[in-house]
Amino acid sequence: MYNCFLMKILKGKYENGQVSLTEPAPEPGPVDVEVVFLDPDDRRWDEIIRDPGPRPALSAEADRVLEDYRAGNTSPLDPDKL
Repeated sequence: MYNCFLMKILKGKYENGQVSLTEPAPEPGPVDVEVVFLDPDDRRWDEIIRDPGPRPALSAEADRVLEDYRAGNTSPLDPDKL
């Protein structure tokens, strides 16, 4: 069984203990969020995320996981159990 969740990645700015989004939120608040601080020297993830090239293995895995989700074979992710 797989944990399946949907997420939206938004850019923001952290300053003086506050996080401000630099693009619109996908839904009105309040919502729970997870904040990930990127290493400023590692821009490779930006390149990977923005690369429009096909990724057949990733697409096949995503299709399989989506089938499991639609069949009811998934459970909500519990961050406390990670």
